[in-house]
Amino acid sequence: MSAAGLPPRPVLLWHTLRHLPPAQLAWLLRRRLLPRTRPRRIGAATLRTPVHGLRTCPPPLPELPPGQIVFLNRARAFDPAQVDWRAAEMPKLWRYNLHYFDFLHWPCWSAAQKSALIDGWIRANSPAQGDGWEPYPVALRAVNWLKWWFAGTAAPDPAHCASLAAQLDWLARNLEFELRANHLLKNACALIWGGLCLETPRAARWLRSGLTLLLREADEQFLADGGHFERSPMYHALALQDLLEVLALADALGDAAIPAAARARLAAQAGRALRFFATLCGPAQRLPLFNDAAQGIAPAPAELIAYGQRVLGSGALAAGFAHGTGAFELPATGYWGLHTAAQRLVIDCGPVGPDYQPGHAHCDTLSFELDVGGVPVIVDAGVHDYEDSEMRRYVRSTAAHNTLRVDGAEQSEIWGAFRVARRARPCAVEFHCDESGRLRFRGAHDGYQRLPGAVRHQREILVEGDRSWRIDDALEGRGRHRLESFLHFHPAVRLNAGAGGAFHAEAPGGLRLRLVPHGFDECHIERGWHCPEFGRREANAVLIGTASGELPLRCGFGVVRDSTYFQGRSPIRGAFT
Repeated sequence: MSAAGLPPRPVLLWHTLRHLPPAQLAWLLRRRLLPRTRPRRIGAATLRTPVHGLRTCPPPLPELPPGQIVFLNRARAFDPAQVDWRAAEMPKLWRYNLHYFDFLHWPCWSAAQKSALIDGWIRANSPAQGDGWEPYPVALRAVNWLKWWFAGTAAPDPAHCASLAAQLDWLARNLEFELRANHLLKNACALIWGGLCLETPRAARWLRSGLTLLLREADEQFLADGGHFERSPMYHALALQDLLEVLALADALGDAAIPAAARARLAAQAGRALRFFATLCGPAQRLPLFNDAAQGIAPAPAELIAYGQRVLGSGALAAGFAHGTGAFELPATGYWGLHTAAQRLVIDCGPVGPDYQPGHAHCDTLSFELDVGGVPVIVDAGVHDYEDSEMRRYVRSTAAHNTLRVDGAEQSEIWGAFRVARRARPCAVEFHCDESGRLRFRGAHDGYQRLPGAVRHQREILVEGDRSWRIDDALEGRGRHRLESFLHFHPAVRLNAGAGGAFHAEAPGGLRLRLVPHGFDECHIERGWHCPEFGRREANAVLIGTASGELPLRCGFGVVRDSTYFQGRSPIRGAFT
């Protein structure tokens, strides 16, 4: 085993690659060994007759200091008249964002400046060279250019249309079959936009290819409950936005844009995905941060849900999905929970993602988020960056989630920035909630069965109305083992140790909670990190209970509203909050 508790790299590679289907492996080898297809000269292209009434969902707008541009909470000097498109010192995801051209929808520059940005990009980025010519940024940039052209009053420069046509033609011959998942969905949507919006001999081919691919990928990527199969609420929101905007474009162009049967299939998928999203986010319309999920990338839940209703109709959230009020089950994706005026509980017990692409997975099986009285109390670590960095390893780790670690091992063998070798698989889920508000969840996973003694982790969560929560963990198997259980508190929550082994928390608004551990040898508070947005981390308090012994082991936490502990005293902020 390595110092990090992982097996040697060849073993990790084997357990990572064995899940890939042969066709994907072949594409992966091809991309590694052979250069991508070169762009072709395809001649002139023009924008179709302007589309009237096109409704799109604009990207989030960051705060921009004068003379700077900001992506992922990292600012860099920026002169629209002289852009350094390489930005070599910035992380790859930052550079990707620079090439997406989301900033065309920001109000900070004039139309002439934005047109000059497009012209500057074309002159500075040689075909098929650099980050800007990788398929994913090509796909996002194509859609952004077209959206902006349709939102404007002046016709685009013919050279700009010709460049975009060349980019789309190149994308059509360099689709991301080696990665698949959300990348391939983006590729398909870009081809549809190009096929519908540009006048060029190859447009019809792009449309056919993109629509065929989108229908196939939507059927595979959106599960029976409407959730996206990568199990990231953020990527679900982005994929839902893609479907909705394709439908909005087709509607704006009229009945002949795409076949009626294809539109009906996409609308049905988008409707299920919208109901899933509204259910998961609940009345508070707050994005859970499970797996690779962060605020500020996709449109805010309230905006996306409202946009979905405009595109699909006001009845799109019918059939009992009224913003997820009350208990909910999303078993295909793997989320269970409760949304009421008094609390928000979301439990994660789903697979890490599709077998062939778990790159956005975290070790968060049996983790949960809890808000009480509209106040976030127990939170997920979120995501900080996509580099192979210390923070990337932290936010993906078991210790960064509200779950249990055994013998220092990860639930799933995360490695690199996006790799997973052996992975935890959930099982034995039971869920019940009665009319009195009493909820019982039970689930387990097999991630630790690779350890000596074939360890199995089972968790039960009990909720009594809006005043009592109990988390009980059981380790079954053989031999002696050490467990650590983690509870991550929102950075605004004050946490300190009390008498008799209890802990006390005070959240904004005067909310007070008492936490009573059971079954542990010792409990203490450490510092953790909460990353609600890319590039932003805030220190928070983490309550850790530890125990060692022969299996079976039982442990957990009781959480109750405490209206007496803080009366007459000033709570002490936890050492790391």
